[in-house]
Amino acid sequence: MTRIERDRNKARAKERKKRGSRKYGQAKLKASRRGITSLILAVMTAAVLAGLVMIAYTTKGKAASYVGGVGLTAFLCSVAGLVTACKGFKERDRRYFTCKLGIGLHLLVIAGYAAIFLRGLL
Repeated sequence: MTRIERDRNKARAKERKKRGSRKYGQAKLKASRRGITSLILAVMTAAVLAGLVMIAYTTKGKAASYVGGVGLTAFLCSVAGLVTACKGFKERDRRYFTCKLGIGLHLLVIAGYAAIFLRGLL
């Protein structure tokens, strides 16, 4: 076996390993960019919600205007993240797991804000 044949066989093995179990000609799918953005927004708004609940608890309800203003802003960010996750499904040749996870988390955060708002009305 010559040096050229060894190099050729090595290149084939490397390409086969790189391709893995995918079919010939199919690229590895990446996560949707808008889905990642939505997921980051969901985690941030959930952290803000938790922080606001803790602030309201520790101040015994004395920081109502501060908590309400920041809460409303975070709620709007959560709605924007939900829209971003839905738009992430329009990206072609991407994995949509982050979009699905972002939608789920945003719906939970929005439900949390709605529960707090409705509890405040009663």
